[in-house]
Amino acid sequence: MNSPQLHKQNNPNSTLFPQDKTNLSLNQLASFLDHFLPLQSPQLQSQNSSNINDSLSQDEHFNASLLANDLEMMLVSSELNLKTTQNVFDADTEFLNSTTEVLNEIDNIEKSLSLSENHITQLLNKISMIKQQTINISENASILVDEKYELVRRYHLAIQLNQKLGLSPQEWQIINPKKGTEIKVDDTFFSTLKKLKALVNDCGILLQTSNPIAASDIMRKTLSAQESAYNSLYTWTLNEIRTLGREAPEPKYLLKKAINELFDRPSLYETTIQNLIDCRSNALQRAFINALVRGGPNGVPRAIEVHASDPLRYVSDMLAWTHQSQENETEFLEQLLPIEKNTKSYEITEKNTIHSYFIDFKEILGGCLEDICKPLELRLNQTLSERESPVLLLQLHYLIGFYQDILGRKLSAESSICLALKKSYEGSYLLFQKTFDSFVEQEIENMLGISMTLDVSETTRRITSVSQELFYLKSSSPGSNNNNRKTNSEQNPTYNEISPSSKHILSGMLTTIKAVEDTATESDSLLLHEKSIYMWNTLYFIKAEMGLFGEASEFILLLDDKLLELQKAILGAMNEILVNRSCLKRCFDEMNDELPNISASETWNCFRAFDKALSEGSMDLSSVTSRIHDTAFAQNLRKQSVDAFLEMYTQLHILLSKKIISSNKISDQNNDLITEVWEVPDDLIVHHPGSVNVLF
Repeated sequence: MNSPQLHKQNNPNSTLFPQDKTNLSLNQLASFLDHFLPLQSPQLQSQNSSNINDSLSQDEHFNASLLANDLEMMLVSSELNLKTTQNVFDADTEFLNSTTEVLNEIDNIEKSLSLSENHITQLLNKISMIKQQTINISENASILVDEKYELVRRYHLAIQLNQKLGLSPQEWQIINPKKGTEIKVDDTFFSTLKKLKALVNDCGILLQTSNPIAASDIMRKTLSAQESAYNSLYTWTLNEIRTLGREAPEPKYLLKKAINELFDRPSLYETTIQNLIDCRSNALQRAFINALVRGGPNGVPRAIEVHASDPLRYVSDMLAWTHQSQENETEFLEQLLPIEKNTKSYEITEKNTIHSYFIDFKEILGGCLEDICKPLELRLNQTLSERESPVLLLQLHYLIGFYQDILGRKLSAESSICLALKKSYEGSYLLFQKTFDSFVEQEIENMLGISMTLDVSETTRRITSVSQELFYLKSSSPGSNNNNRKTNSEQNPTYNEISPSSKHILSGMLTTIKAVEDTATESDSLLLHEKSIYMWNTLYFIKAEMGLFGEASEFILLLDDKLLELQKAILGAMNEILVNRSCLKRCFDEMNDELPNISASETWNCFRAFDKALSEGSMDLSSVTSRIHDTAFAQNLRKQSVDAFLEMYTQLHILLSKKIISSNKISDQNNDLITEVWEVPDDLIVHHPGSVNVLF
């Protein structure tokens, strides 16, 4: 057996073992048994080894391995002696004794392991559960992250919407002031109200989206604020309108903007306009009464009632004042109202209701002048009813018609002022007709008999003068429909084209002519040609007086026809007078039958009387035509009558010449055939037609 020193020399690791092998520690022994004693089972071995290994450090494990290796070498070399064996046995016994403790420790370890395994299982379960929870938390976190992103996006969107679709606190204060505080209407208010309107339009666009909740909330809030603002603006506007009760107020800039804004609210706008109409109508009525009674400031101009005795001036001043008031009111309303909106109809949506309405500026202006109508119409009718002159009534008729046309250009035909003027215009015409007819009738009743001079009666002259004045008035009055004074030969309207007043005037003239004809026909003191001359003078006078007017053209043509008939009658009467004065009537009557019933002596007696008439001048017709007013016409009639007589005398002279010549020829050829000889007596001169013409 080798000594420990030899073993120490042969084994470099022997230094790791102590010299006394009996003094091995429990850990060293355990390491030794781990190498040389088999375990009861691989599982237990694994567990023990695991437990031992867990209890040993790395250095101790290495030392145990060296000891085990030394023991193995010592057993192989039989270097272990009895003492050593006894020591080994003691060690084994001690080892076995310690094994119990080890087993107990192992049981404890197993219990600890079992508990650890249970804890581990629980831990694994908890880990699994925590893992699942972690997964869920991760998923929830991902969802929350997405929601956070969406919320952030919505937050920024809400900020932008609030900026775009919201008002600042100052703007809210402007639109909706605190209770007890009056609204301040200025440019800032209108700009804020305009912004509110833009917000409503923008919200209307957003309401068309799939999720209009936010827009609907903003819309409700905005509409509520807008409605409150419009109500406040409406109240302010009415208060401002009440200050317009003066005669000629100045238009206010802010009031005009307020009325423009209220145009989008039909009910508020219509009520505002009606209040404006009532205010201005009352103001103009007071101004009209003051102009009638008091006049202008300091009495300039004078009160209109001062000229009530002059109906033309009185009516003209009233209508001129009305026209001037209309012009002033037109200018005022054009500066105050949204005229561009009053030229067409609008459809405006208010509280889900569509209002289609038309604001007519003419109706507004007519409403402002409405209260003038009653006092104006009353005075016009009173003035017209007190007049009996047809000229004055027609002049007033044209004057009223002129202002009716002027005022009607800017007013509706259904306005009160136009209806009042139309009524007065028609009433004045009816009064004119009645007065003119009464005038003509009264003049005809007072017509005197026909004078010996066959002059135009005074009745005819007065009626013609009045008719002429009426036509002159019509041609010069601005209220007539057209200028009736004839300016050229082409202005000859037909009877259906002339005005009713002209027709009525001409009707009065025809009535007058008919009365003159009846008077001439019923006269017993006048010869037939004198009646014709009297009628011709009358018609000629009427034609000369009325021929200046174009609307009397057909009437003049009618007179021309009557004058032509009278001319023929006068000419026939003059021819008969000339034949009777020539004493050749019987010769002229028998002339067509070549004088069968008249003898030569009777014929020569007629010629002697004719020669005497020529010498005495009784063949002169100047006395017959001297009462014809137109000298040239009278001279022409005399010439025509003389020409007609000379034509008859020429035929008679030719017949006598043939008879005398024929008798002479028979006596020369055959004395047995002479039956009667027409010899001209020595004391008789049968004038040649040429010499007779000279004698005339």
